[in-house]
Amino acid sequence: MKILKLIFLLICMCKCLAYSQELKSNHSTIIVKFHYQRKKIPDSLAIWAYPNANYWENSVDYLPTISKQHEFIFKLPLKCNLLNYRVQIINAGNAILIGNYYATPGDLVKLDIYETTGKDSLVFSGNGSAKYKLIAELTKIEETTFNALPNIKKGASSAALSANLKSLVSILQHETSNKYQLIIKADPKIGKVMKEVIGYHYANYDIIWADRLMHYWNVFKNDTLSRHILTDHFNAYDHKFLDESAESSVFSNRHFQYLLLMLRYGKLFNQKNGTVDMKGLYDVVKGYAENIKIKDRLLCEFFLTGGGYSTNYKVSVFDSLIKDASPSLISPLGREFIATNLLFKKGSKLFEGEFIDLKGNRFIPADLKGKVFLIDVWGEGCGACVMFHDWFEANLWPELKNIKDFVVLSIFDGKTKQDWQRGIASKRFTSTEYVNVSDMPLRMADHPFFKHYNVNYAPLLLLIDKNGNIIQKLNGNITKESFMKLVKEAIEAPDPI
Repeated sequence: MKILKLIFLLICMCKCLAYSQELKSNHSTIIVKFHYQRKKIPDSLAIWAYPNANYWENSVDYLPTISKQHEFIFKLPLKCNLLNYRVQIINAGNAILIGNYYATPGDLVKLDIYETTGKDSLVFSGNGSAKYKLIAELTKIEETTFNALPNIKKGASSAALSANLKSLVSILQHETSNKYQLIIKADPKIGKVMKEVIGYHYANYDIIWADRLMHYWNVFKNDTLSRHILTDHFNAYDHKFLDESAESSVFSNRHFQYLLLMLRYGKLFNQKNGTVDMKGLYDVVKGYAENIKIKDRLLCEFFLTGGGYSTNYKVSVFDSLIKDASPSLISPLGREFIATNLLFKKGSKLFEGEFIDLKGNRFIPADLKGKVFLIDVWGEGCGACVMFHDWFEANLWPELKNIKDFVVLSIFDGKTKQDWQRGIASKRFTSTEYVNVSDMPLRMADHPFFKHYNVNYAPLLLLIDKNGNIIQKLNGNITKESFMKLVKEAIEAPDPI
């Protein structure tokens, strides 16, 4: 299989400069039409675009114009040769994903959506549609393959587990081979670089394999023999899935998310205590690639996930790793991350941004002087915000709400008060027991608080002491014990004068 991948990469190898010579315009047009008989045509559509090929930053959102023929028309400006985006159906304020695609300059793509008894049928046509058809085909095969994979339940014998793993890896290696054959034979109009990026971004059988092993790892958490089998299996096959990335991989958000997870799993499966040491994982990440752009991109992924989801996060270690990585962080995003990290240094005075409460009154964080407080920034549609709030409400708030000198400052980033109130009412992002404020009408990109910290993502979690100084910028991996220790130490500190 590695030979086939190598052939694929050699065939696809092409400099972006050569690719850019084929470009005809600096925008991409997508036209969507629904052919529904019984179903209601959506209220609207939206496109969430990711110009910097990562999911850490807020998407750039586009709404369509609507033609007389009830077609939804998007004209996307492109600052680079490839733009990853999601198309969403909007009904009653809820977003439903149609698909994840790549736009290239000069595209004029028509998407006709037909009602069927199962999932809607998507038909692409027009200039640039060949890559959409390939993406749709790969996505459909991946879904079918995933649904047909063999599974195993707790209590199964070691022989049954071994047989299951053998079948699993055989199926996924076969589908990986088929995937690259399909891409190689696809319409040459797609372009060499685009084919390579599609190979990285779609039908990721490597992470399906690793995730299934991780699932089994949890199922057999008290079975030493089964865990040995899983470790041996991972070590025997990970190198057959995990190959050196080509430079074009930097256009794929998913590739680096999944690559970091694969490297993390490699550490986890080989640790007897079931932990992932942050420094150890960092060393693996830093040494993964020689290519400086790939190294930079993977290191950014590591740092912006709070140390690659390691299980022993410590601020002092994290800061030392940023310092060590500084020479390798060459991109604007990497350099910005270094500068931003210094702004969040422990003991730094919190920047005094101005917000509004639900009654429209002015609010500044200094109003909470004398309180220890958690800043939690959220927005509708933020899955990570929901995950943190669920965890916080279940594990920390029952105890913290009884501490009179502790407060949660919940900051909503959004467009309208109606959106804000809907988010509060849903109880998915915040609570009426918190201090609820918003950055409206400015939004993150223009609000002085977020501009000061170079932040354009949610959730942003900051723990602030009684004097208005930063205690720590938190990540989603912090444990209940670590959080409570930080809060109690801050509560017990002398009151401000």
